[in-house]
Amino acid sequence: VCPNEVMVNEIGVHKVIVWVPARLLNQGSYSVSVAVVDFVSWNIQFNERQIVSFSIIENMSLRNFAGTRKLTGYIMPRLDWHTIS
Repeated sequence: VCPNEVMVNEIGVHKVIVWVPARLLNQGSYSVSVAVVDFVSWNIQFNERQIVSFSIIENMSLRNFAGTRKLTGYIMPRLDWHTIS
């Protein structure tokens, strides 16, 4: 995340939400870590690893291509392809 997108300059409790687009992640298990960094000194003020975890399970019957096994890689976005010639 770009620092200026979630920069907070006031002391207090803050809530930040991130939305992960549908079909971005490939099937498998993932965990989320959170860190707070001082972007002036680059000191890590807070770092909590694996605070939440989740699993992606793909419904193979919804695939629009042949294949019944897990594809390699961490991301699996559905891209908008167009044939131009």
